[in-house]
Amino acid sequence: MAGLDLVGELRDGCEEVADHAVVDEVGDRVRWLRVVPQVLPCSEQRPGSVGSALQPTEEDRSMATYDQLTEWAGLGHVTRVRRDVVADWRIPDFMKVQLVEVGIPVAPRLIERVVIQSEADPVLLTFRGPLYRLTEQADLDEPAERSLFGVEPETGVVYFVMPDGEAWFANSSVDVWLDVLHRYGSCVAASEFLGEPYGPEEYLSEEEEERAFAELNRLAEELKEVDPAAFKGYEGFLWPGLLDRCLY
Repeated sequence: MAGLDLVGELRDGCEEVADHAVVDEVGDRVRWLRVVPQVLPCSEQRPGSVGSALQPTEEDRSMATYDQLTEWAGLGHVTRVRRDVVADWRIPDFMKVQLVEVGIPVAPRLIERVVIQSEADPVLLTFRGPLYRLTEQADLDEPAERSLFGVEPETGVVYFVMPDGEAWFANSSVDVWLDVLHRYGSCVAASEFLGEPYGPEEYLSEEEEERAFAELNRLAEELKEVDPAAFKGYEGFLWPGLLDRCLY
């Protein structure tokens, strides 16, 4: 099968993520994330208007809500974090609000369970330094090995941490991460082809393969609109590689 070129020419001459992370003078917000465009999900259906306990301002807006996450993840599969647990975390306050009010969903291939740390200091050790632990996922090939999501102190950048401690850039902030998880999860849940990996006797026809790649390309473009920084390269970035391997 032909692979997806999800980042195109961005793979050549891309800069380090840190070079793009210009911190705003107010609230430590990453400036290039201030505006989140409105885009249709890959199912080409705009999410319904669902009530939420959050009343986000333009500064701390998240397009995802608890009800929207629950719609595709299922009841009991979205965990809202206790306010006292994140009260002393060194991340921007609006990101704490997202974890408390919106919650974190279980997500295919990425999040098996939510394992929010209770400590005030980050405990997830990585090559980038310690992160606040958010979730874990068993490795498909080595079930004893675990990969995790963690959030960086001060900046609020979210990383996907491999079992060996290597940290891949996932998303630029907690609120954007939750929005991207919502779009990814709802797309996979609605798709005929993008669910759990196919077994050795389950093959797609040529027509089905073309439809699956079209879905993945639409999803990649959608996620890139939400968080361009997540597609600034390939190596060391979670989403381009994950979508590239989605059918294998």
